[in-house]
Amino acid sequence: MLSGTFRGGTSGEDVRPAPEGDELTVSGTVYRQEFKQNSQRIYLKDISIESQAAGSSQKTSEYKNRIIVYLKEAQKIALGNRVRVSGVCTYLKEQRNPGGFDAKMYYSDMGVGMLLRKAELLWRDDRVYPLRNAISDFRLYARGLLKEAGVEADAGILSAMLLGDKGILDEEIKDLYADTGILHLLAISGLHVSMTGMALFGALRKLRVPFAGAAGVCAAVMAAYACMTGYPVSAVRAVLMFGMFLLAQVTGRTADSATSLALSAAAILLGKRQALHQAGFLLSFGAVGGILLANGWKSRLLKGTTLGMSLGVQIMTLPVTAYFYYQFPLYNVLVNLCVLPLMPFVLGFGMAGIAGAALNREAGRFLLAPAHYLLEAVRILCGKVRLLPLSGIVTGQPELCRLIVYYAALLLLLAFCGKFEKKPGIREKFVKTGKIDLIKCGAAIILLAGIFFVREPRPFSMTFLDVGQGDGCCIRNREHSVWMIDGGSSSEKNLAENCVEPFLKSSGAGRVDYWLISHYDEDHVSALLEILEGYERGLDGRNAAGITIGTLLLPEVDDTPELGQRLLALAEQQDIAVQFVGGGDVIRAGEMTVRVLAPQRGSVYENSNAASVVAAVEYGSFRALFTGDVEGTGEAQLLAEGLSGDVDVLKAAHHGSKNSTPMAFLAQTKPELTVISCGAGNSYGHPHKELLARLEESGSRVARTDLLGAVTVTVSGGGYTVTGHLSP
Repeated sequence: MLSGTFRGGTSGEDVRPAPEGDELTVSGTVYRQEFKQNSQRIYLKDISIESQAAGSSQKTSEYKNRIIVYLKEAQKIALGNRVRVSGVCTYLKEQRNPGGFDAKMYYSDMGVGMLLRKAELLWRDDRVYPLRNAISDFRLYARGLLKEAGVEADAGILSAMLLGDKGILDEEIKDLYADTGILHLLAISGLHVSMTGMALFGALRKLRVPFAGAAGVCAAVMAAYACMTGYPVSAVRAVLMFGMFLLAQVTGRTADSATSLALSAAAILLGKRQALHQAGFLLSFGAVGGILLANGWKSRLLKGTTLGMSLGVQIMTLPVTAYFYYQFPLYNVLVNLCVLPLMPFVLGFGMAGIAGAALNREAGRFLLAPAHYLLEAVRILCGKVRLLPLSGIVTGQPELCRLIVYYAALLLLLAFCGKFEKKPGIREKFVKTGKIDLIKCGAAIILLAGIFFVREPRPFSMTFLDVGQGDGCCIRNREHSVWMIDGGSSSEKNLAENCVEPFLKSSGAGRVDYWLISHYDEDHVSALLEILEGYERGLDGRNAAGITIGTLLLPEVDDTPELGQRLLALAEQQDIAVQFVGGGDVIRAGEMTVRVLAPQRGSVYENSNAASVVAAVEYGSFRALFTGDVEGTGEAQLLAEGLSGDVDVLKAAHHGSKNSTPMAFLAQTKPELTVISCGAGNSYGHPHKELLARLEESGSRVARTDLLGAVTVTVSGGGYTVTGHLSP
């Protein structure tokens, strides 16, 4: 488990048969397909490139990796079909910001090297995989029954729980379950397999089917179930462990859980070594390890109870959860204590509802009703818990060495307690009274606190995020405060969810104390708007649904555009403080000083870019200048008044446009480093060659987010260092 957190090699080769964005026609065999609300994607293997895009430097007729195809329109396709499709080729992006999703590694682990978007089906043959296709059709049919006979939100949850199909799962429900620590309920696990398998095994034995025959039928059905759910690690692990239980039944032996767990892990890694560094593998096996730990509890309160099992699982999985998701829900043990006893009933009524709906829709609706009320009770409970004080604790991503120390110390603790329990006189004093459990839990809590909360002092740093075509910078003012300057993109959707929030949480920040907006263009405010639109204020004043915002610093302009008015309305709705800033304003926070140089109050500017907020950030002798998209009269005014002064770091205006940052401005500011925030391959051609030539002539070093990913400037010891996320 410890070594699993290392990022191993990937199976896909980085081969590019055509430039990104080119039209490509390929042939391949369909081995998997997924249906979302109104879309369909198919997975292809045994690929042949049938047409080569013009200008490609690589010519090949075969492609060793696999391809995911996003079809424009849903098509009747069967698993095993050989298809010919044409679409726009897109390559997988590596992690470009700390805390962000590494699509390249994730899909490479599946052998996928390329995506085809906006694809059209040109041809398909009649070959199919009979058994796999029948299972896939049943899955789609069962999902349809759940949608027709039940409430749509319930259908999404039950499809995920019973069929391993998250295609119609409501994202708000998924986030709610994640925030309260019950997201594991949406994964196929031992509960599903044991309920189904044991019920079938018991029924077959009552019908006097011999042990071997009953075990064989159960094993085949459970293997088909794993196939239907798409072979997630948790389902495969559960099926393998259930298979070992069946083998023990047939041979008259007792199945040892620890041995079954170890053999299951070995079997999965033998077939897919990449699973070792995936969250699903580590959390699934960690959870079962926690249940085994719980089997050793001695007190009546914990031994054999849901509370004891939940506590054991949290002790084993919390560090891994923090490593991959950067936070943990404080009340998850209590929520699981309330919810887990309901799950057999939810699953039972869900299965009965599918069977009933196959015969009669009204019968299915009647049988699904209890599941609906139970899921509604779970939703209400989770909604209330999420609003409680300290419900979601942002931990940041702990260093790998801390996880190693934690699990090593935990193993030593358990070994020590095992020997301690055997000493004369100890059993009566500590074991029978359950005090030994208090020692184990107390030591585990101390170890967890050491992982999450004992840290070295943070240095002053500013990270220019790679937001695509836009701007966004986070300033960590040591332990005093967290600032954001802008945060938007015109090229990236869901910027807050996919970039800004993961970065902040991975660095241990659940709150932005000050968020400064230079002007109201989408490529500077889209992430902030996204956060405000989903804001849910908890009982302690924090944003229960994401990042908490303290104060908004907005440009003081005479005419606020529609986007700005929308932002102000949301801030008022969420009771977030707003402060308007202009030239001459000074804000001090600890050792950091922010001086607003523009726009000047009372001045008239030709457009919103010219009226951008320009701010100097000072920390000791270090000085950085943030310029928004300032140009024209705004830039001329700064030059005329000589307010900019020498700077160490300059954030280039307007993403490196040739119309901003003239030579006179560079001569006045004399930046040692200029950071350009722009999207890779953007349609504007940013940064323009004219600006790059001026920067070279001025002697300024250049750091570009389109080339380096996120750029971090760390100030310490009277100097500063610069690192790019893609080339540290």
